[in-house]
Amino acid sequence: MRPVLHILLLPVLLPVALAAGASSGLARGQSQVASASASAAAGPVPSCETALAAAEWVEDLPPGLLQAIGRVEAGGRGRIWPWALNIGGESHYPASREAALALARRALAENPRRNLDLGCGQIHWQSHRGRLRSLEAALDPAINAAYAGWLLGNLHRHTGSWRAAVGRYHSPTAGRQAAYVARVLGELCRDRRYAADAGCRRR
Repeated sequence: MRPVLHILLLPVLLPVALAAGASSGLARGQSQVASASASAAAGPVPSCETALAAAEWVEDLPPGLLQAIGRVEAGGRGRIWPWALNIGGESHYPASREAALALARRALAENPRRNLDLGCGQIHWQSHRGRLRSLEAALDPAINAAYAGWLLGNLHRHTGSWRAAVGRYHSPTAGRQAAYVARVLGELCRDRRYAADAGCRRR
């Protein structure tokens, strides 16, 4: 059974009442998301929305949650851009994967410790490079989305709370989590599937 919004974000809405679901492996998620994304993406630029939705299904996440995170990470630009980079707090939207790779490599060559977030899920490179293995993989929309889904699901399995999972997805620092969680909730409430939810109606 998939979670629904009213159990999602303690204490922003109501208390969490759902135990963590069964975990799924990152490798399986990457494979299934890659297949779904490749078949459904429209036009020459891959769709982050499609890849993130597939990752939600693979990891049994609340429908729309990972996409809401993606929209928050996109900074209100509308479409979630697959080649988006945040380098040291500054957002960049290269026109192609090749341009994004070149910019990321240049930034890391100048300062290997500079904060770098990449792709559909804005994955923090320094924290997750050991699993992603390469910038090429991190900037593959299907792999990036699959990893984002696995990460959020894993955080939920460890915390038992979707609110905590969303907050920690953004930052391990407690003081930076609440505002981010509220922004994600705001995006989620824009999803018509949750329009009638009591928590969204109170906003």
